[in-house]
Amino acid sequence: MLRRITAVGGALLFGAAFSVSGAVGARADVDHGISDVVALAFTARITSDSDADTPPAVDLLGGSGSSSFATVVCGMWSDGDPVTPAEAALCSASGGVSFANTVCGTGSASGISVTLSSPVESGSANLGVTFVATIGVVTGTMTTTGPDDAASETEPVDGLLVLSTSQRSTALDAADCTDAFSVIGGLVALG
Repeated sequence: MLRRITAVGGALLFGAAFSVSGAVGARADVDHGISDVVALAFTARITSDSDADTPPAVDLLGGSGSSSFATVVCGMWSDGDPVTPAEAALCSASGGVSFANTVCGTGSASGISVTLSSPVESGSANLGVTFVATIGVVTGTMTTTGPDDAASETEPVDGLLVLSTSQRSTALDAADCTDAFSVIGGLVALG
């Protein structure tokens, strides 16, 4: 069942990522359209919070903290270049997040540092996300290096992430929302 949900969710978010990229494709800092697409699913485990819960957790109202993640599923597509055609591959991503919570599933995440690795390209992304009712809009930059690149490329990134609190621990108190979020989403590098 999880595979089916992940596959359907990934397909929907790939479509949403292309829609987002179409909407922002006219940005002044974009020179030729979509260059990379990343679809991913992961669990973000809360590693610290502002009221020192045990286990660390996102509060129902307010608070801040940090979390870490490593992908469960990751797929990457790169536009290639004049020498080779577009390339697709499985990838991995990991990183850390600082968050500020307004109400569970609404707030912001900043300082998101993501490391990407695949046979197609490798690199890093520095992202920020604004969440409203568990839907997050991603902005930032992605720096990639691939087999056809003469040098690394840094490009703007837009994307969409969807949160689920299905990972809630039974050890949490009534003022806590969750100690982990299941996340599925897509990122589009525009360059």
